[in-house]
Amino acid sequence: MQWVNSITWNGTGYVVVTIDKSGTIENVPVSTLADLEFSNENTRKTYVTTDFSTWSTISVETFLPALEYPSASKHGQKLYEFDANGVVYQIPAIVLMKSLFHPLRGLAHQLFRPQSLDNILVSTDRDGKSVDFFCTKQHKLKIKSSNTTSGTHAALHWMYCFPSARRMWDSALENARQGTLGLQLPIGTVEMFLSAFNVGGKLVVSKLSLVSVSTTETPFDFSSSQGLPTKFQFQSNNINKAPKKLTNIPSRKGIWSLSDDEWAVVEPILTKSKKQKHCLRTIVNCLLEKFGQGIAWRKLTVGIVNRPAIIWQYQQMLKDGRWEKMVKTLSQLRATSK
Repeated sequence: MQWVNSITWNGTGYVVVTIDKSGTIENVPVSTLADLEFSNENTRKTYVTTDFSTWSTISVETFLPALEYPSASKHGQKLYEFDANGVVYQIPAIVLMKSLFHPLRGLAHQLFRPQSLDNILVSTDRDGKSVDFFCTKQHKLKIKSSNTTSGTHAALHWMYCFPSARRMWDSALENARQGTLGLQLPIGTVEMFLSAFNVGGKLVVSKLSLVSVSTTETPFDFSSSQGLPTKFQFQSNNINKAPKKLTNIPSRKGIWSLSDDEWAVVEPILTKSKKQKHCLRTIVNCLLEKFGQGIAWRKLTVGIVNRPAIIWQYQQMLKDGRWEKMVKTLSQLRATSK
């Protein structure tokens, strides 16, 4: 677990000074803020709705000793606290920033520059009805509209068009000039998933995933005629639902993998190329195990085939109809074999 001790100017840009529990101090580029982990094994995940107006900035004087950081640790990072349903949560600035300014690795160098939001976002039509990314070789921004998620676009659109959200963006640089990592909180109600661990009866947030921000704030004049949404969706709020299960494929007496006879029947349906890089049967067995038992992707035991390859192959089979045909055929096979 690394704590941000301070942010300093080295003559050409800002660098972050971190300290870990052993007392090791490092100077790292601001882009590596995205890699800083503030984690704990005993975390629990919860869904929270809270209004930023109820948050407060609290002292880290007792916080750092409680987490067993050495005396050399400084108060170079802001700590936020709020109450939700009788539970008190504490969020270090880095955890909040990694969620708000996602992807932080691509945005960090811009975030700590003057007028930086105007350098990466620009109105894309004469009426100012949409906002898009502006990228030049000079800025070397690693994200573009063509490959940026709708959630990232929504977050930056919100920050571009609403005063307090823009102020929040600008405050990152203002805090850095004072040697601190922190933000001025915006106006809005936020829905989010939190992973947190207990420290002295309060839950310290180690990971935060924003779902949406709703605001009652009046946008800037240049965008007030756009009919902007009052709720910006950063991701689906259904990610807390149980993983999808297949209800139309029975197992073979508790076994989900394909038998030799079943594979002989479904292989012609699934095989698209003789130059298949990974074993298709292994991939299908993993998928049947996942959907049969309702296993989350991140918890799926994949064996010799990596998880991204399994997900990609599944998406391709869905797209061209092979998966649906295989499911129908396998369902019939297993229904008649009982």
